[in-house]
Amino acid sequence: MKSTASKKQRLRFFLINCGAFAVIFSLLSFITIQVIQYSAYTETDSTLERMASDPSLLDREIRMLNKDGKDSPIGTPKFNFDGPNNQFNTVVVLWDKNGKILNDSSVKDRLENLEEPTLDKKNTDIISTLSLKNKNNDSNFSFRSITISPSENNLNIAYIQVLVNVNQIDEAVKQSRLIILICMFIFWILSLVISYGLSDFAMKPILKSWKKQQEFVENASHELRTPLTIIRLNLEKLFTHPNNTIIDESETIAQALNEAQRLTKLTSDLLLLAKGDSNTLILDKETIDTNTFIHKVLDPFQLLAEEQEKQLIFKENKSFNADIDVAKLHQVLLILLDNAFKYTKTGDSITVTSSITNKKQWEVSIKNSGPHINEDKLNHIFTRFYREDDSRNKETGGNGLGLSIAKQIIEEHGGNIQAKNLTPVGVSFTFRLPLMHVKKPKH
Repeated sequence: MKSTASKKQRLRFFLINCGAFAVIFSLLSFITIQVIQYSAYTETDSTLERMASDPSLLDREIRMLNKDGKDSPIGTPKFNFDGPNNQFNTVVVLWDKNGKILNDSSVKDRLENLEEPTLDKKNTDIISTLSLKNKNNDSNFSFRSITISPSENNLNIAYIQVLVNVNQIDEAVKQSRLIILICMFIFWILSLVISYGLSDFAMKPILKSWKKQQEFVENASHELRTPLTIIRLNLEKLFTHPNNTIIDESETIAQALNEAQRLTKLTSDLLLLAKGDSNTLILDKETIDTNTFIHKVLDPFQLLAEEQEKQLIFKENKSFNADIDVAKLHQVLLILLDNAFKYTKTGDSITVTSSITNKKQWEVSIKNSGPHINEDKLNHIFTRFYREDDSRNKETGGNGLGLSIAKQIIEEHGGNIQAKNLTPVGVSFTFRLPLMHVKKPKH
C-alpha cells in the first residue's frame, strides 16, 4: 500500500471518529443539561403545585386584606433584589376580575425596585416562567409562577398568583451548563487525540497484512514463473524437431515433467498457506499414541538413511496420548525430517526425541549434525520463501515454503516451533503442542 493511500485511509478513520464522538458528546451534553434543569426546578414547582391545590396555604395573604378590600396595616417582610445573593422569595399577588392588584402595598414591599407583574388570564393553573426587570440596573429577575382561581370570598379576589424567585437556581443551572460544556469540549478534544492514535493503531495490522500479501504475491509470482518458463521452453523445443521420436526428446519431456511436479507441489503449498491466512484451515483431530505415531513416520526414512549412509535415531521416552490432526502433523514431521536429511552429511546422525514437558506439552525435537544457521537468520527461516542460502536451496530443490507451512500447522494446533544451533555443531528444530487431556504415560 502506498504511503499516500495509507495517510488518506488514516485521515478517513480519524474524521469518522471525530464525527462519531462529536455526536455522542453533543447528545450527552444535551441530555445532562436537560436533566439538571428539570431537577433544579422540581422542588420549586412542587411547592407551587401544593399551594395551588391547597388554597388554605394562601389564607395569610388573604387575611391581610380588610373587609373593604384594602391592604392590612400588618407589615410584610421586604426582600432586597439589588444584592447578588438574594434569598429564596415567595410572593403572593391577589387580583380582582379587572386585573388590578388588590394587595398592591404588600406586593410593592416584597418586589421592591422591580416592575409589577402582569395578569395572564389565559394560562391559569399552569406553572410558567416570569421575568421582572429591576428598575435600578435593568437586570432581570426570574420567577416561577402559577395563577389559580380561588374559592368564593367576599373580598372580590378573582385570581391568586404565586411567584417564587429562582435567580439562584438559574445561576446554578447556568454554571452547571457552562461546566458541562467545557468538560464535554475537553473530553471531545481528548477523544480526537485518542481516536487519531486508535486510527493509527488500527491501520498497523492492515498495513502489515497488506505488506505481507504483497510480498507473498511477488514471491509466489517469482516462484511460479521459473517452472512455467522451463515447461514453455521445453514444449517449444519439441516443435523445433517435429520428426524426432519420444525417445529422442525424452530428456526434454522428463525435464518438463519434473518442473510440472514441482509446480504442482508449489501450488499445493501456496493453497495451504492461503487457507491458513483466511482462517479456513480445518483440523481433523483424533487421539493417537505419540510413540506409535512417530514410528509410523520414521519407518520409511530408515531405508533412506541406510541408502544415504546416515543414522536415524529415535530416542523413545514414555508414550502418552495426544489429540492432533494426524495428516497435518505427519506433514510437519516430513518437512522437518526432509530438511534434516538435506543438510546432514554422510556418516552423520539425525536424532528424534519425543517427551512431555512440565507444562503438559508434547515436545518433539529433530536434531541434525549439519552446519549452523547464522544467528541473525534463525528468526527468519520460518518466513515464506526465505532461503538462508539460495544456491544451496537450488541444489536441494527447496522453495522456501516448507518451514513456514510447518509453523502454520503447529500454530493452528495452538503450539509453537523454534530452531536453535547446537554445540559444537548441528541444528535442532523443536515444536511443542498443548495437551488438553493427558492420559497416564505407558511404560
